[in-house]
Amino acid sequence: MSASKIAFLGPRGTFSHQAALLARPDSLLCSLPSFAAVLEALSSRQVDYAVLPIENSTNGAVIPAYDLLKGRDDIQAVGEVLVPAHHCIIGKSLENVQKILSHPQAFGQCSKWISANVPNAEFVSVSSTSQAAALASKDITGTIVAISSELCAVENQFNLLVKNIEDDSNNRTRFLLLRSGGFQDDLSPLKEKSLLQFYLSHPKKLSAVFEVFAAHKVVITNLVVRPSCKFPWTYIYFVECLGMEKHLIDRVGKYCDTFTFMGSYTNQISYF
Repeated sequence: MSASKIAFLGPRGTFSHQAALLARPDSLLCSLPSFAAVLEALSSRQVDYAVLPIENSTNGAVIPAYDLLKGRDDIQAVGEVLVPAHHCIIGKSLENVQKILSHPQAFGQCSKWISANVPNAEFVSVSSTSQAAALASKDITGTIVAISSELCAVENQFNLLVKNIEDDSNNRTRFLLLRSGGFQDDLSPLKEKSLLQFYLSHPKKLSAVFEVFAAHKVVITNLVVRPSCKFPWTYIYFVECLGMEKHLIDRVGKYCDTFTFMGSYTNQISYF
């Protein structure tokens, strides 16, 4: 049997690369240039799995990832992966920095170091931290640096100037491990944590959904709300929760205009 394939936001050295290695160490790695490309490869079954960052412990929800998940019922969450996000500065010199390149999430995770060391530098967003490092390594003026990972510097032999510039030494990024195909009820119990996605045309329906959760002691661990783009001021809700049971899926779904059970997986976070 051939080895499974797992897609991640590349190039190699990104935190997504690290997540893929942790999630599926025996799978073949497939580096892709964007989150959209990662999900397209998964839904078209070019790969068997994918990792997608959804939350950072310092900077919150990864909004572009959630927007790509809106309305999808062709993929399933089967795991979560926690990746320590220790950021480094890569480049030629810190003496005359005019631009800092990185993925947008990284800027928010390193704001204290930036303010203290290069407060006047221009932020330039690129598709990944590894792409930022590759671009900064080609700069011959000494005016451009990148926020990236130590793995990226080591794998590509880039010049590493400063380590561990993140605001919080416990900084972590949480990834979902996804596979193709919607949720299949195989009669086995759900795992500890579940991911739900639903659209509500009126806010009063949210109260009804939460009443079901409260009555059955379902604990909401994460709630992300995104515009539905159907009608103004209506929303799509992404809910992660502990204690969801199969008989509650229909109970919750009857209050929703659309409802997708996006999978269940082992919880990796200690909440209590």
